Amino acid sequence: MDSTDPTEASRSGADGRQIEEIARGGGLAFAGLIGTAVLQYGYNVGVARYFGATALGLFTFAFSIVSVAATLGQGGFRETLIRFVATYRAEGRGDRLRGILTFALLFGLVGATLLALVVYLLAEPISLASKKPGLAPVLETCALAIPLIAVLTLVAGALQGARRLGRSSLVREIGRPSSVLLAVVACFTLALPFSNFLWLFVACLTVSVGLGLVLLWRTFRGEFGDAASVFEAGKWLRFSLPVTLIDLFRATSSWLDTILLGFLAVAADMAVYYTALRTAILLTLVLAALNAILTPLVADLWTRRDLPGLGRVFRTTTRWTWSLTIPVAVVLFLARRPLMGIFGAEFIETGALVLAIILAGRLGNTLTGGVGQILLMTGHQRIEVANTLVTAGLMIGGMFLVVPRQGIVGAAIVNSAIVAGMNLVKLVEVRLLVGIQPYDRSYLKLVAAAAVAGMAGGGIAWAGETWPWVVQVLTLTVGVGTSYTAVLLAFGLDEDDRGLLRSLAIRKPALTERGRNDV
Repeated sequence: MDSTDPTEASRSGADGRQIEEIARGGGLAFAGLIGTAVLQYGYNVGVARYFGATALGLFTFAFSIVSVAATLGQGGFRETLIRFVATYRAEGRGDRLRGILTFALLFGLVGATLLALVVYLLAEPISLASKKPGLAPVLETCALAIPLIAVLTLVAGALQGARRLGRSSLVREIGRPSSVLLAVVACFTLALPFSNFLWLFVACLTVSVGLGLVLLWRTFRGEFGDAASVFEAGKWLRFSLPVTLIDLFRATSSWLDTILLGFLAVAADMAVYYTALRTAILLTLVLAALNAILTPLVADLWTRRDLPGLGRVFRTTTRWTWSLTIPVAVVLFLARRPLMGIFGAEFIETGALVLAIILAGRLGNTLTGGVGQILLMTGHQRIEVANTLVTAGLMIGGMFLVVPRQGIVGAAIVNSAIVAGMNLVKLVEVRLLVGIQPYDRSYLKLVAAAAVAGMAGGGIAWAGETWPWVVQVLTLTVGVGTSYTAVLLAFGLDEDDRGLLRSLAIRKPALTERGRNDV
């Protein structure tokens, strides 16, 4: 007679499915984010090497303004598409599906075009206010990208709502950075000046939008049916307009330090800070990928009031974030000088220090897990909005107070202190408001593995100080990764860790046509 408790067996099966969903969904998101990181790193190196630090600083400043404007212009319809596309597909309402796709794309295109006009008209005043005479033509040309970026974002949101994560990542994570990189490659090949690079970027981005719209049509054409479009504009706008505020806060907080530096620092210093920032963002890729799948899981578990399940998911994703992020942090810290040297000799001295400081803040961000997503998905949106407002206020005050005296090193200190500090605040809020926290004794072995990997990597860095940068980075990666993994294996893997490896090793049967589309 089988003595297994059916309730316990059902719970174990549900936990296994959650682990597999986290692993596979996070894997798709991580692949897209890795592609983005590689492309962004490539075009930043290309612009810095070919056009110089000043040109990269001007482009970074303009691109930060354009990105915030594109986020505001799409009016919260990315999240609206994610929600309602999923709902209408589940209900088989092709008429409403056609309606929301049409309405969202037109709304975003019109809104972003109006903001592009505003940015174009303000290009000269912004250039004068920031004391950067060369900024105005850069900003005027980049303003043309605002509606294009908004449309790409909306297309990606619709594909994500349809659970076409591969296509969504291709459009959103690959389309924009590949457009910049292709423009850099074209200029390098044809020996074109910086002004041509900007126009080529806009042209390549236009092609990316066209390809995205083709993917959108191929994804949904069989689901529209023969009925005319049905528009529920009031319902959509009631959902999207409040989300616009959150999106604006997020976009502003992501680009706020760069925008402020545009007014407080020279363009060359901006380039050094930005390249250090983009390098440090490699630390957050695992967290971002796991958050992509954590978000719907948290919403589902919270709706069902499954607090134990929510706690298990939080612990699992946070521990995996620790496991995969720590060795990356060790390598980036020890290889900070050769990594910054890739951009040019003028990036090494100050850039290596700035990178070390920013890495500390980003590590504090990743080690607290997806606390912001948990607050949003458990009905505490107002708390997260308040957190964002506090973050923005501290960032503005800190930058204006510190940067005039300490330059970009001061900017890095302000950024890291605020990022790490606010994530600790969110961790406490999740504990008090939701009643969960991610840590247990299993984290001690990660700390031990990090210490051993750090000592091994430090010896390699000291011995290979004069090696070429490629050899230094590769040797550090192998040495740190090997020592870190050896310590973890010596301590033994937890059940959730073994579940992750099993889920990644599962070989699925041949996919159906719909299954291929879902990938």
